[in-house]
Amino acid sequence: LVDSQGTAAPEHLGHGLLLSLQLMAHLPDNSAEFAPYFQILPTELSQPTHWTADELRWTADQLGATPLAHFLEQTSLRNRFIHTVHRMTFGEEAAHVLPLFAYCLSLIRSRALSLQGQPPSLVPVLDLVNHSSAPNVEHCFDQVRGCWQLHALRPIRQGEQLLTSYGRVANHQLLLQYGFVPEERNLDDTVEIPFASIMMMA
Repeated sequence: LVDSQGTAAPEHLGHGLLLSLQLMAHLPDNSAEFAPYFQILPTELSQPTHWTADELRWTADQLGATPLAHFLEQTSLRNRFIHTVHRMTFGEEAAHVLPLFAYCLSLIRSRALSLQGQPPSLVPVLDLVNHSSAPNVEHCFDQVRGCWQLHALRPIRQGEQLLTSYGRVANHQLLLQYGFVPEERNLDDTVEIPFASIMMMA
């Protein structure tokens, strides 16, 4: 999304940006059609792009030179992307809207549903379903009815929490994109080891 100079690639700007701008326009309006949905959205986000400088420094100290240190580089790239797109969209003088823009963009990234090659959409209530590596439901789009649906993968007991899978995603990717690390064992967790590190150990 961002090249070595921190410039946003134009082909990526449309994905989620227009929806983020719509969300920015409607969030302050308590009389909006989707106001009840807006009221249940989280007021604070836990993705690393919303961490304080102290929290990022503490994380850097903990990770040190481990293979997971690249996670902080990805966080930095995302922050540069947000700042670049904000500057290109609103101009240098609109610094006051940066927090709201970053908030809305992160909401879209973490909650929106989309079909392959299609723009994302927020689907009230459906986006409240949490992740699990052992899901009991799955999202699907009914092409005939033109709507999103939630299908059970097995019989579900009364009162049982509905859980879906966000994909085969490693813990650091879940933290970067969604702001959490699962308490349960993640069978899809991976650690990326730079090739140069392997050569140094050889």
